[in-house]
Amino acid sequence: MPKLTKKLLDCSEPRDKDYFVWCDQLKGFGARVFSTGQKSFLIQYRDSHNRTRRFTLGRYGHLTPDQARTEAMKLLGSVRLGKNPSEDRRGKKADMSMCEFCDHYVEDMCSGRYKSRFNRPKKQSTILTDIGRIETHIKPLLGNRCVNEIDRKIVERFFQDVRIGKTTRNKKSGKKRGRSIVTGGEGTARRTVGLLSGMMTYAVEMGMREANPCYGIRKGTDRKKTRFLRAKEYAALGQALLELEDEGVNSTATSAIRLIALTGCRVGEITNLHRRDIDEQSGCFRFEDTKTGAQIRPIGCAAFELLRSVPPELRSPYVFPATRGAGAYQGLRKVWLAACGKAEIADATMHTLRHSYASVAAELNYSDATIAALLGHSLGTMTSRYTHFVDEALKAAADKVSTEVSDRMSDAEPAYGLLQTG
Repeated sequence: MPKLTKKLLDCSEPRDKDYFVWCDQLKGFGARVFSTGQKSFLIQYRDSHNRTRRFTLGRYGHLTPDQARTEAMKLLGSVRLGKNPSEDRRGKKADMSMCEFCDHYVEDMCSGRYKSRFNRPKKQSTILTDIGRIETHIKPLLGNRCVNEIDRKIVERFFQDVRIGKTTRNKKSGKKRGRSIVTGGEGTARRTVGLLSGMMTYAVEMGMREANPCYGIRKGTDRKKTRFLRAKEYAALGQALLELEDEGVNSTATSAIRLIALTGCRVGEITNLHRRDIDEQSGCFRFEDTKTGAQIRPIGCAAFELLRSVPPELRSPYVFPATRGAGAYQGLRKVWLAACGKAEIADATMHTLRHSYASVAAELNYSDATIAALLGHSLGTMTSRYTHFVDEALKAAADKVSTEVSDRMSDAEPAYGLLQTG
């Protein structure tokens, strides 16, 4: 291996499993490349009992390769004098600052050592969101405090500080013409304290404190969104999408929005839909990964009819590929807002289409259990029951709901005789 440099690290792409990149000029110094894409510097050495030990220096981005190499030389030198950096760090855990603990938490989260409440490693999107909340709220307000010092009173004050916008900022980001905008608000404060609670539970598990100070904090609950599209709004949306296509808007976006409406899938499930996920013969999508894990989702005939009209892009595995690059299409929100503007639909997001799909299913008198199965909700035995196949009853339900939604969007007569009220 060559010298560990920024160029080498930038070229080290993530793989299915974590791997190490070692420096040939300083034995024992290297970097760990996580499957999530995160990278961290470390040293590897043998202690006085001839056991291999690893000591993490810090994340790439927080440290440059030169800074990490300098620190590695000091620590490897101390090892030759009989010291054990890993044991020294363990002895200092009780006095660790929140800033240091945040770095360890992120390290364990990226490596998969920290598991979510579903006992699975966190998804990459969740990791990035958590890192953002740590860097913008937790570190600035609590970073200088000791982990053991955090108590209920401090957490309550932290919640109020985030809520009133004490960490608000609006500055240039690293991206071209990009800005980093951080706001406060009750929802932000609630979710950030939720993250802090998970971190404190992890600190308890690591033996760094005796109890979680976030338990019992009154932070309110997220208000449930019950917005759904009525028949006239469905028709207006369908017409708006047609008008946008006539104006030259990318049909990839309009087709993806229609597919969300016809399936009730989450936005990310459709934007990241692979051609291999589609099983028309069995009447389902076979998702390898969703919010609740791998799933088989019942899909109706109207959705498959739409998919047959989407021209396959041979260079990409995605059903809706990006116009540039090898990823999935990411421009849905702009087109959605334009469609809502044309259709004069207010207070609706793309997730509203998922609520609307469930509402149509309820109008068709399907049970809560059937609707949950159509939406891919986790209901204990319901998930395992449909792990390998989709039965005829669910296929018929998906067909009926997708056809009804399609008729409403095309302003046609309802196939199943529902009253079309506005």
